[in-house]
Parts: sequence; C-alpha cells; structure tokens
Amino acid sequence: MTSPKKFDLQAWLAATDRDVRRDGKRIRAVVLRRRYAASIDRVWTAWTDGWKKLIVSGDPRPGETVVMELGQPNRTTSRILVCEPPRRMAVTWTYGDPAGIAPDEVEVNLSADGDGEGTLLELEHRSESGAPWAGGVGAGWEAGLLMFEVRFIGEDPAVAAPQETFPKLDAMWTELVGT
Repeated sequence: MTSPKKFDLQAWLAATDRDVRRDGKRIRAVVLRRRYAASIDRVWTAWTDGWKKLIVSGDPRPGETVVMELGQPNRTTSRILVCEPPRRMAVTWTYGDPAGIAPDEVEVNLSADGDGEGTLLELEHRSESGAPWAGGVGAGWEAGLLMFEVRFIGEDPAVAAPQETFPKLDAMWTELVGT
C-alpha cells in the first residue's frame, strides 16, 4: 500500500485570500476567498451536498433550523436565512448551546472568475460577540475549505492531515487577527 502524497500547505496558503474586517479595534468578520477551476453550478452542488451531510437534525430549507456535527466537542446550530442557488447562502451560526447567545452569521457567495470556467468562493463569518473569536473561526473555516477542496478535486483527505495543517493555520490566523 502506498502512502498518500504530501499536501502542499504553503501553496494552499499562497492561493487563498483572507481578510479580517474591523470596526476600529473590534473584529467584525473574517473572510476567506478561494478560486476553483470549475463552474459555479459544480462548486455550489459540491458545497451544499457536503454541507447537508453534516446535518444531524432539521430540514435544510430557508427559515428552518438545522443542527450540524462538525467533529468538534459541541454541535453547531444554524437557521437558514438565505438560499439562492447557485450563488448565495447565508445562515446563523451558533457553536454549542444556542440558549441566550446572539448567533453569528456565515455567508457564502459564488461568482464567476475569469472566463466563466472558474468560480470564486467567498465565505464571510460575522460576529458581534466581542469575544476573541476570530483567530479560531478563521483557522477553522480555512481548515474546512481545505478539506472541501481536497474532496472536491478527488484527493484522499489523508493528504491534508488536520494534525499537521491545523496548527499552522491556527498560528497564521492568530498572528493575522493580532495585528
């Protein structure tokens, strides 16, 4: 049995756009942008099919609430605010017990990139919590996008082992939000 090829994290980092949006010193949002050499329809279908596999309860329709298992200690609860296939989805986002917590919002937008054969995926996670959330959220979403891409291009997920990639993403996002 051959071992999986090594994932090139440096190439991933160089090809991924990331941003931290601030209101003064307070961080309001983290944003990730990633380009895919595929049509909007193909990226949308892969994104939403993968997302639906994480749902453990609820109906994935606008206005409905779903609970997702993301492989973390707690589950995530989301209410679907907008679903406009194949370009836009917005949801509330509450990690852990949603009681008494103002939810964050996550929005994914897809747009044509280049000559129409490519797609730009932009993911924005907004929070009003004021807690030091942005570094962990940015690293978490980037790790999620990384695994999405690995599966999207048909690679074995073992090529991007989380125990190797996440500490590097976490350190990079900690530095990014600290500046």
